[in-house]
Amino acid sequence: MGCRPVGRERQAAGHTARSCFVWPRPSRRCRTTELRANSISPGLIETNQTREQLKDPEWASAMLGKTLLGRLGRPEEVANVALFLACEESSYVTGVDIVVDGGMKVW
Repeated sequence: MGCRPVGRERQAAGHTARSCFVWPRPSRRCRTTELRANSISPGLIETNQTREQLKDPEWASAMLGKTLLGRLGRPEEVANVALFLACEESSYVTGVDIVVDGGMKVW
């Protein structure tokens, strides 16, 4: 996928984000900008800390049993979601939280 970051200057984008996205509904001014607001919610991701915790068989069994995939996520899997959101290919994606948790949320 030919990804390249999209967006406006940081200061302008930050100001627009604060003024447009106010609960309960966004401002109509946002319709004329290319500003997109998304978030990523990672689940249990393999890190130095989680590798240490996996040494505890009780913890490992409990946590891995909560994922549909039966494994920890890898940092690059979360990074790939961020890369997708920064790409032109995701230009119609906005206002969403993408959960990268191997299916933990389903349980």
